[in-house]
This record gives sequence, structure tokens and C-alpha cells, in this order.
Amino acid sequence: MQAEKIQTIKDLAQKLKENSILRCCCGFEVLGKVPSGSTFSRFLDKLVKNNELEKSFHELVIKAKKLNIIDGDSIAIDSTKLNSYETAKSKKSIVNDGTNPNWEMKKDTSDNNIK
Repeated sequence: MQAEKIQTIKDLAQKLKENSILRCCCGFEVLGKVPSGSTFSRFLDKLVKNNELEKSFHELVIKAKKLNIIDGDSIAIDSTKLNSYETAKSKKSIVNDGTNPNWEMKKDTSDNNIK
């Protein structure tokens, strides 16, 4: 939830406690209690171990295609910045086996790198 700057499960639980509108939007009772951070964590652990969410996603995609909401011709890629805590590898040591990133900078027609 980027709009609320919620970065952790603990932050989510705290925001839900404090914000009745957010509670309502998330399906909780406006005046009711919300789950603790540890309850959310346990739920997410169970969700990850079960493939029901992935099945539901695929069913929604099929339904959206049948209803002509999407056509399946386009793809959106999340460009969220990920911090890397590994040291950079030299290009010589990267094996082009499909498991390592091996892209380069975009080049112009004169083969100069575009920044």
C-alpha cells in the first residue's frame, strides 16, 4: 500500500488500528478489532505455502479475458527498486545460462551507451 507508506506487517496492523476508513476498505468492521501483526504473519505464511491464491489469480485472468476486460496482448512489469546487498560481478564471470542478469546499457546507432 504505497499510498499509506505501509512497509511492514507491523505497520499495517498499526495503521488498521488507527484508521477506521482503512479498516472498512480492507473488509474489517469500522469499530471492531483488527488482527495483530503476528496474526497477519501467520496468515501470510499459510498463504504462501498454499497455491490457492495463484489458482484464483489465473481464474480471474481467464474471466477478465472472457469479459473482454483484458486481451492478454500487453504485459506490465513492476519496476520497483530492489536493493542489492551483493557485490557486483565482473562481466567476464557472468555465465549466459538464463539464471544471471546479463543485460547491458541501451546503445545508440553509433554504439555509444545511452545514460
